[in-house]
Amino acid sequence: MKFPLSWLNDWIDLESVSTEAIAKALTLGGIEVDKIETSNLGFFGVVVGYITEVRQHPDAERLRIATVTDGADEFQVVCGATNCRAGIKTAFAKVGAKLTADGKEFKIKKGKLRGVESHGMLCAASELGLEGPSEGIMELDAEVGQDLNSLYADTIFDVSLTPNLGHCTSIMGIARDLSALLERPFHEPSFQIDMCNDTSALGLAIADGEKCPRYFCKIVKGVKVSASPAWMQSRLEACGVRSINNIVDATNYVMLERGQPLHAFDLDKIENGEIRIRSDIKQEQFEALDGANHSIEDGMLMVCDGKKPIAIAGIIGGANSEVDENTKNILLEAAVFHGPSVRKTSKKLGMRTEASLRFEKGVDPLGLQTAIERCAALIGGKIAKETLCQIKQEAKPKEITCRLSRINSLLGTKLSLGDVEQIFSQLQIQARSDDIDTFIVSVPTFRGDIGAEIDLVEEVGRIFGYDRIEKKKELIPPSRIPPSPMYLLENRIRTIFRGEGLSEFLTCNLIGPTDLSFVEYPDLLVSVMHPSSIDQSILRPSLLPGMMGCLKYNIDHQNHNVSAFEIGRIHYKENTGYAEKTAAGLLICGQVSPHTINPKPRFVDFSDVKGMIENLFEGLNLDRIRFEPSSSKLLHPGRQASIQRGDFALGIIGQVHPALSSTPTFFAEVNLDEILRLWSSHNNKQMTPLPQFPGSMRDWTIQLKEECSIAQVFDLIDKYKSPLLENVHLLDLYRADQISKNITLRFAYRHHKKTLPSEAVDREHSRLTEKVVAEIAPFTSS
Repeated sequence: MKFPLSWLNDWIDLESVSTEAIAKALTLGGIEVDKIETSNLGFFGVVVGYITEVRQHPDAERLRIATVTDGADEFQVVCGATNCRAGIKTAFAKVGAKLTADGKEFKIKKGKLRGVESHGMLCAASELGLEGPSEGIMELDAEVGQDLNSLYADTIFDVSLTPNLGHCTSIMGIARDLSALLERPFHEPSFQIDMCNDTSALGLAIADGEKCPRYFCKIVKGVKVSASPAWMQSRLEACGVRSINNIVDATNYVMLERGQPLHAFDLDKIENGEIRIRSDIKQEQFEALDGANHSIEDGMLMVCDGKKPIAIAGIIGGANSEVDENTKNILLEAAVFHGPSVRKTSKKLGMRTEASLRFEKGVDPLGLQTAIERCAALIGGKIAKETLCQIKQEAKPKEITCRLSRINSLLGTKLSLGDVEQIFSQLQIQARSDDIDTFIVSVPTFRGDIGAEIDLVEEVGRIFGYDRIEKKKELIPPSRIPPSPMYLLENRIRTIFRGEGLSEFLTCNLIGPTDLSFVEYPDLLVSVMHPSSIDQSILRPSLLPGMMGCLKYNIDHQNHNVSAFEIGRIHYKENTGYAEKTAAGLLICGQVSPHTINPKPRFVDFSDVKGMIENLFEGLNLDRIRFEPSSSKLLHPGRQASIQRGDFALGIIGQVHPALSSTPTFFAEVNLDEILRLWSSHNNKQMTPLPQFPGSMRDWTIQLKEECSIAQVFDLIDKYKSPLLENVHLLDLYRADQISKNITLRFAYRHHKKTLPSEAVDREHSRLTEKVVAEIAPFTSS
């Protein structure tokens, strides 16, 4: 939300307060200031001029000779605008003034047009970079001689509002909070409204009181649709709202000023002299003010006349009741529309307007009369004394009990009853103390966000200032000893596995003789000297026995889909002593997704567990992991592999031997002590900038004998790695028989300081692949 400082000054005296102090107060009060900017006007030396006389140019039909005064001197100016006429005030760029066009500055000089001297230029809004009609010169309502920079330049705040700050979607709401934050008086500007005794009959009925609890409207006759005053245009444009005409601008102005959306209907386009608020219109096409046709469904709240819908309630008006240049009489609308209903309709129609945003957050039900009278006063004309209204739901302040002890307890403050009463008073919230600890708080209707004691505690903290609350010293100081690297590694692995959707198993370190079928080397077992039971007489040499026990328990209880991991200690004999290592195990079986999600679910296979292990190492920033054939007796002979990185053996992966599990079960176990040696030197990776130059891809297909692993090819590429090679990965694998296989690799080349020509990439790719082929020749198939 944007607003100018000058508008805020109408409600609070901020003459001696710096812009930075205002921004700090708002931000600490929860109204975060994103940006402060001064309206950048692309002109200098332009003043308000008054045209005293206009005559036709003797040699040009489309040119006129105007006599313009700046309040001190008169000047002759040649102008081609059709609306150049005597008696209007306009933007006058005198000789020496500077304007900007297409990003370039130019200076106004004395010149001749068709033989007639011109001492300056009369400007259109577009020529000054201002919002306004593109045709014709500006028509202003300002003091003659006033500098347009002082008229249009302002300090503009851009703030972000959280959803609960609906009362701050207006200048008045922000001023109310700022007055409490800065402890400065809040004063509401007064306005004069002249009303007549016109009692034109107009029927009003609300058919859906839930979605429209209040509806007010006022008739204004004898209006003249024209451009808005310059000061109003300036303020609207500073808030990011385009000026349209004096009627529409007045409704937008009051909405920004008071947070109450209003709408103006052309009274003469309302049929049968009645207004009906309904939500029972079905499947009707409605042309809105934006020119689009919308399908109206049952349940959408509409404002209708005696024959047709004329507005989508709380969102946008209709083209059939639009105020245009021929409008003479208008009907002003101010209402309370149910926020959830407005949001639902807005989402269905794919349209969110400034009005709908405010209704969604909630408007003040007791502010309708003032808002509609303020708008009528801005428009002028014959304003009917009577305001037509219908109220379906009464609105009154909520009363909430609030305890001083609760406030101090939650905020950590030592505020007194007087302190809290003053804060509430500054927020225009009435509070009376029942005893030394309890307040009875009357919450005004414009604060729809306050509904419980905790909301009042938040208001006290917000206005008192969270930065003023004393920070208490910690009773127990944090440890200065850094965490164990193994502890950090375990936590990182837990995070990765949980991200894979795995549950964590916690099993005992001790196993029994019945678990020995899951032990590969029984002679390396470590026995407990004095076990409490035979089932806990051996220290486990692997995580597999315990995890298979958990799997059996799940299957016995009809849970056949298990995906789990475990991190724990394993023990075994090593040389003449004993070893204790930390391991991470992964076990999956069953279906990848249940039948309720996929009618034809797929069962897990070797690729699933392999992918999870690859994701683990990628999450640990460890690359160049290889899977090599292994020969564990506990795993399926054709579906197992050892996990290697360089000279380090990091673990094993494969399908549990069918003799040990009737259900296809896949298991992996990695040695965290070995991983820690690698991870400690890799876990400090930092972000790097995105490449500035494009890369180039090349694909390469080679036929290998079956006994040659793809990892060998990657090792050779790594051995002869080019400085231009950024990445290489397996793109495709094809086997036609059991003797050979075709692999396709994709190479990514890039230079980090320039764009590589295609010829250079081809040369480098040929050099690299030739070296690899030369070394791997014994393993290739002809």
